[in-house]
Amino acid sequence: MASSPIFADKTIDLFDTIRYNNCTGCCTIIIKKGCIGMLAVNYSTIRNKLKEYCDKATDEHETVIVTRKNEKNVVLMSLEQYNDIMKALKNAEYLAKIDRAFQQLEAGQGQKHELIEVDDDE
Repeated sequence: MASSPIFADKTIDLFDTIRYNNCTGCCTIIIKKGCIGMLAVNYSTIRNKLKEYCDKATDEHETVIVTRKNEKNVVLMSLEQYNDIMKALKNAEYLAKIDRAFQQLEAGQGQKHELIEVDDDE
């Protein structure tokens, strides 16, 4: 069980959702065991306090889920965090390609080719 610094008296289970009111308005914190919590804020609240939530995303590395009607939710996060996620995704895709190539070689599906020399003038 993990404990949330915001709710020192509340024990957080594997999946736990907490609603609270503070100076920023009503929010929902979604916490998964072993993960950093993220804020879920309705569209009206974030519209009225956009700068504050942008600052939370950039300065506090907070992920903010903007809840909207018909489950058309969006996520607000810093560009730095987004770039880190995209880099990790590309790295994972690249490593998966390498794994598939090794599996093909081990299964005897590789081909042997002579190296081609290329002149620097071309």
